[in-house]
Amino acid sequence: EPFTIDDVRDFMTVRSIQENPPDFTFKGVHLLSGGVPGDLALMADRLTAVASQHDPFFDD
Repeated sequence: EPFTIDDVRDFMTVRSIQENPPDFTFKGVHLLSGGVPGDLALMADRLTAVASQHDPFFDD
């Protein structure tokens, strides 16, 4: 099956993120040790943990 434009776009997006890793800091807390979002589940867990410390919306 030939590549589609979406395949190319996805590849370029991943490549762009790898070459220019975003700065995942929130209120001075670095959320990712590696800088590149390799594990999205870990990132989501850390985002939730950090947000829960600062946002009353997350309080039980």
